[in-house]
Amino acid sequence: MGALKASIEINGVRLGHKIANALAACCQRVVVLGREPISGFDFLPDAEPFAGPLAALARFDSTKEWVFVAACDLTRFEPAVCAALIASADKAAVIPMVNAQLQPLCAVYPASALAAMKQLAAEGRRSMMSVLDVIPYEVRDENELRAAGIEPIQVLGANTRKELESFSNQLPNG
Repeated sequence: MGALKASIEINGVRLGHKIANALAACCQRVVVLGREPISGFDFLPDAEPFAGPLAALARFDSTKEWVFVAACDLTRFEPAVCAALIASADKAAVIPMVNAQLQPLCAVYPASALAAMKQLAAEGRRSMMSVLDVIPYEVRDENELRAAGIEPIQVLGANTRKELESFSNQLPNG
């Protein structure tokens, strides 16, 4: 993207701030993992720049039963996404699927999944998709998301400038 995703502004708000504030509306505690802290939130800095979300999550410990993971590039993320996915969680992680692709960076995980993330990172794995090879999870498809009041675009991360612009213009408040 040519910039830190968390610091990219949409409608005058940095993406990292947007996500952290949305999570604060539905989670007991928000911890920012990354390169820069966000005022008002706990922070765990990256040990290695550009190592990716799996490496960051492998360093995180939770005292709660569930951990909601939200990437900083979810341009359309709303607190309702977090609330709906957590409400539908039973024993396994809950991963949305949009456009036939799993979205592990907008998902709820049992805290026990963090041990698997630590192990994968220790083995040198970098992809969040590798986590799904070793933990139980349930999928919420686009129809299930809509039934829960979530537009599928709300769980999609923007990986390119083109996606960022597209996602930013697809809903009325864009």
